[in-house]
Amino acid sequence: MQTRINNTFSSRARIAAADDDPYCTACYKVIGRCELSRRNIEGIGQSMEDWVWLQFNLVRETVRSEDSPTESFGLEELRATISDIGQRHFSPGSENASGYGTFFFLQILAGMFEQAVSFLYQHNYTAAVHFAIALDYYGLLRVADWTSSGSEICKHCPP
Repeated sequence: MQTRINNTFSSRARIAAADDDPYCTACYKVIGRCELSRRNIEGIGQSMEDWVWLQFNLVRETVRSEDSPTESFGLEELRATISDIGQRHFSPGSENASGYGTFFFLQILAGMFEQAVSFLYQHNYTAAVHFAIALDYYGLLRVADWTSSGSEICKHCPP
């Protein structure tokens, strides 16, 4: 079935007309996991929520030896993409630095809890502490042992 879906998608891409339905292409991309090297859908206006939904629908955790590298898109690749977005768009010198909540949201969704709390702490330390407490309560945050960590705990503390 996967081979048939990929063949149909490839033939549609070769003879793509201007009136081709972009939603049909989206169905092939999501259901058939076609053309994973391009993880966006042309012809459909995508908001941030739509892009996030598409990325998480394309993520599959499979045995790496069974998939070719171009067909593989797992959680680690998604995390790398989110980290790259953070470096390009949400670094302190960028124009989107005030939209830190969006990047925090992406990190939380991807399970990058420690990085998310660390990033949020730079912008809103009160919210970061509350999120850290909640994440630790549910066992999602790896908290350093205060007896062995020494002075690392206070490296982000304001003077």
